[in-house]
Amino acid sequence: MPNRATPRPSPATLRWQVDTKLLAELMERFSRHSPTIRSHDSIFHRFVRTELDFFAQRPRLLAVEWPPAVVDNRPWLSEYLKALDSLATNSGLDRLDRPTLSSASGRKAGHELLHRSFWQRALMAQNGSTIRASDCILMSVTAYGPEPEMSPSGSNPAVLVRLETHWNMDEETIHDARARMINAVSEQINSRTAEIAEAAEAAGYTFTNPAVNSRDIDLLFWRLTEGLSYQQIATQWNVQNPTSQPINRESVRKAIQRIADRVGVTIG
Repeated sequence: MPNRATPRPSPATLRWQVDTKLLAELMERFSRHSPTIRSHDSIFHRFVRTELDFFAQRPRLLAVEWPPAVVDNRPWLSEYLKALDSLATNSGLDRLDRPTLSSASGRKAGHELLHRSFWQRALMAQNGSTIRASDCILMSVTAYGPEPEMSPSGSNPAVLVRLETHWNMDEETIHDARARMINAVSEQINSRTAEIAEAAEAAGYTFTNPAVNSRDIDLLFWRLTEGLSYQQIATQWNVQNPTSQPINRESVRKAIQRIADRVGVTIG
């Protein structure tokens, strides 16, 4: 059990822990976004396919931007960077402003993810393999590395219970025996899950509803890619999900702000 002496992760590590899976969910939406896929294919064929060696050696955007001589000696590279900026702006990924990655020009983490997707595509092409833009966009999230464990038990802890008992059939009905055994196991489950939850919270894990997170990622994605108002998003969600609980403009605004903060997206 954690106590006051238990070391706590840094705030940056905690953000990484709770946000990486949500970021992966958001990028999964982009991997199915036709305008983003078309632009990705266009940039790959215009710039990357003819310069596979250059891109395969530069997984980080900083290596493309700096030193300036890199760009000066390759006039086409400035056009690649402009195309990358346009893709980030049009897709809304220019609003992904996580602080973990650096850029010589002030470009943000969304630009870094897109560039990394081209790096991965160049690597595969260099090896004679074909990989789709959608797969590269999904794989780009690995730029943030593996997730640290969210608690001393890990993010998928085992809940172990044990029951050794007897059933005196002369004194106890089968109904009463079952109830007694179930109660005994339930007490162990309650105790063990409480311990795990306390350890996870002490390590910075935030318990949320996966279904709600998935819905909120959809709302954020619509905001980024379609520029819909909160009311338009609420209407679109309610029309597409007639059997779900309706949402209104204010609940959409709060949901988007919450999920955007966790993913690292700036909402205007």
